[in-house]
Amino acid sequence: MLTIITGGSNGIGLATCQELIKKDANNYCAIVDLVEPNFNLFKENNLDQIKYFQNDVSDHNSVIKCAKEIYNWKGNINTLVTCAGINIIHNSLEYKISDWNRIISVNLNGTFNWCQIASRYIKNNTNGGSIVTIGSIASKFGFVGRSAYTASKLGVEGLVKVLSNEFAKYNIRVNCVSPGFTDTNLLREKLDEGVINLNDLIKQNSIKRIANSDEIANVIIFLLSDLSSYVTSQNIFVDGGFINNKMD
Repeated sequence: MLTIITGGSNGIGLATCQELIKKDANNYCAIVDLVEPNFNLFKENNLDQIKYFQNDVSDHNSVIKCAKEIYNWKGNINTLVTCAGINIIHNSLEYKISDWNRIISVNLNGTFNWCQIASRYIKNNTNGGSIVTIGSIASKFGFVGRSAYTASKLGVEGLVKVLSNEFAKYNIRVNCVSPGFTDTNLLREKLDEGVINLNDLIKQNSIKRIANSDEIANVIIFLLSDLSSYVTSQNIFVDGGFINNKMD
């Protein structure tokens, strides 16, 4: 199985790649990102299962070219995970339109670009395939300073609903995983900037900690696998009970 993972050089995308190749020697991952992953994080005997492809997910023509390169690498594309995403926190009254456009371009346009182009290959498989997008618990709330990020993730949710209907005839399932607060570089940046308080986050979870990236990755891998063969058009929240407590 060949899986394309956008934003695969770190965080949830990297963890998904690591778990996939660990589970099966016949799993291959195309890591799509602006920067190379740290290959030292992989076991030496797994290195032939991964390949890095530099790509700006918001550039449609670049995505077309990159997908062709990936297809030529192994001769097929089976599954896709769209982890590429950014967040800039700022009050909406002072939000720079350039920042808004960049977040929408990466988080929403980038997701659509890869879903569209990868599916042109996946639909030719006898057994179709699976796409997993990445949403966020932000879509459930009005977190202050996150207007662009929240809008982009709500857009991803809507996109999943449409694509799951359109692609079903090709036996392509489309789902979304919406993580709660997860130990990634993106979260650590916001903690360092002081815009997020770790203790406050932990208090609001039923499970009194934040998630590890591999805990999100394992849900993604379930949705990629045949174990979820009757699951499509779903948004699965993996949040340690955050939403339940927040809405209580």
